[in-house]
Amino acid sequence: MIPERGRAEFEAAYRAYLEDFDARGVRSVGFGMVLLRRPVSGTPTLRRLEQHEGALQEPFGAYLVDALAAHDRVAAMSDGDVLATAWTAAPDVTRESYGPVLQADPSHLLLRQGAGLGRSVSMDTALAGFVGACDGDLTAGQIAHALAALLDVESDRMVAGLVPAIRELVKDGFLA
Repeated sequence: MIPERGRAEFEAAYRAYLEDFDARGVRSVGFGMVLLRRPVSGTPTLRRLEQHEGALQEPFGAYLVDALAAHDRVAAMSDGDVLATAWTAAPDVTRESYGPVLQADPSHLLLRQGAGLGRSVSMDTALAGFVGACDGDLTAGQIAHALAALLDVESDRMVAGLVPAIRELVKDGFLA
């Protein structure tokens, strides 16, 4: 941290801050963030309230700029546009699977973000397969239809389940 004042003034102010907490019996402090902006056009399309516990990777400003741009992009897309896009999994995203050792399929599938808010998303087999194929070569529609064939699910049902999930993964920075 670079103090805005000289080092001695900064340390004195910081000491006073902590002493005030001690005098009032403060045992913990929560911090928060409010981000407000006007929509590019029309009515607002984003309202999100979250509670986040854990460390954030800093600097954080670029993540917020990218998240808002991703939101604007995917909000302006039709479902057909979403399906016609060849998405790429973000480089900081990892997949976790776990369950009993002798169980053939995992009990839990998670997608975890290594940057930004460090979100994690529970996935089913279809969504895990979709994200696992997002290397920028195939469109979302191509992947969805292939998954429908592999998992013996109607294509329309697969697409209907994947499109909203893709939108959320793009907004949260899991897909670009």
